[in-house]
Amino acid sequence: MVNRGETIVDGAVDPHDILRLQGIEALARYIVQEVQEDYRLQGVKISDKHIEEIIRQMLRRVNIVDAGETGFIAGEQV
Repeated sequence: MVNRGETIVDGAVDPHDILRLQGIEALARYIVQEVQEDYRLQGVKISDKHIEEIIRQMLRRVNIVDAGETGFIAGEQV
């Protein structure tokens, strides 16, 4: 059985698909793994907590697509 968002083919994974199908936590795990892999290939060891902090800052902003009945404006970044 294939689970939602599970990779079934080789190739690059689209982070937007991970976010849409599996959520923000899965996206954060994926980014940590990819960044760590790049550093490991260079022989550099970095604790996950440092990368996680950068990712946390990256993912805390969102773009408003549809403001609905809120005080936000479509296209606004919060």
